[in-house]
Amino acid sequence: MQADDFIKLVDNPEFISGIYNYCDRWCEKCNYVSRCTVGTMDQLMRFGRNPDEPISTEEMTNLFEIATGNSIDKENVHHITIDLDELMNDEEEISLLNNLEQSEEETEYMLSMKEAQEFTEQHDLSHTVHQYTLKCMRWKKKMYHYFYIDSSKSPVEYRYIGKSPTQNDEQKVAIQDAFAVIDWYAMMFEVKLKRALHGYFTDKDDYAPDNYQSDFNGSAKVVVIGIQRCIEAFKTLSTFFVEDKNELNQFIDLLTTVKQKTELQFPDLHKFVRPAFDTEN
Repeated sequence: MQADDFIKLVDNPEFISGIYNYCDRWCEKCNYVSRCTVGTMDQLMRFGRNPDEPISTEEMTNLFEIATGNSIDKENVHHITIDLDELMNDEEEISLLNNLEQSEEETEYMLSMKEAQEFTEQHDLSHTVHQYTLKCMRWKKKMYHYFYIDSSKSPVEYRYIGKSPTQNDEQKVAIQDAFAVIDWYAMMFEVKLKRALHGYFTDKDDYAPDNYQSDFNGSAKVVVIGIQRCIEAFKTLSTFFVEDKNELNQFIDLLTTVKQKTELQFPDLHKFVRPAFDTEN
C-alpha cells in the first residue's frame, strides 16, 4: 500500500483536518472525537478489546472501514506485512541500505537536527518543565494510595478512597476530577514543550512575523491551556488536603513559572487558532 492509498482511507469529509495535532489527546473527554481520525481510531481500537492482546491485520482493516466508511482491499493491507518481512529478511538489501553514503544535503539535515536537539535539551524551559515532571511523578505515586483508578471504564474512573472523609458527593467528585486532570497532564507538558522548542529552532525562519499558525505556537498553546487546568486542579486539592497545602502550592508556583517562560519563548502562542477548538465547526 502506497502513502497515497493510506491517505484515501482516512479522507473522510466529516473529519476535521489536523485537529489531533493541537489537542491534549484526552479522547474520552473530547467533544470532537467522532470527527478526529486519531480519536476515532483510538476509540475503535479500545472498544471491546483486551488491551493486552495485539491487534491483528484483519481487525485493523475492519477498523479503517468503520472509521472511513470505505471498503478496503484486504489484499493491499496484507501486502504491507509481506513487503516489510521480505525487506527485513533480505540481508543483501539491508547491507546496501546501511552502507549508502549520505549526500551533502542529508549530512546538513542531520547536523541541523543535532543542533535543534541540543537547543531543546539545553533550553531553560526544558530544565524547568523537567523539574515539574519529576516532582509530579513522585507526588502522584504517593497519591495513588488515596485513589482507585478503574481503567476498564470509559472515561477512566477515579474514585477517592482516602482516609479523610469528604463532606459531600460534590466535594468527592471535585477531588476525583482534579486528580484526574493532574494525572493526565503529568508528562505531557515536557513532551509538548520539547516538540515546540525543537520546531521553533528548525522552522522559525520559515514563518513571517505575522504568521502565527506555526506548529511550535500550536504545541505551546496546548501546554499553556493544560497548565491552567492543572493549576486550578491543585488549588482544588489544596482546599481539601490541608496538611499538604504547602507542597501543592509549590506545584502551583512551579507551573506558573513554566507558563510564564513558555509565553516568553512563544509570545504569539495565544494567536494560534486550533482547528475546531478555537473555531466553530
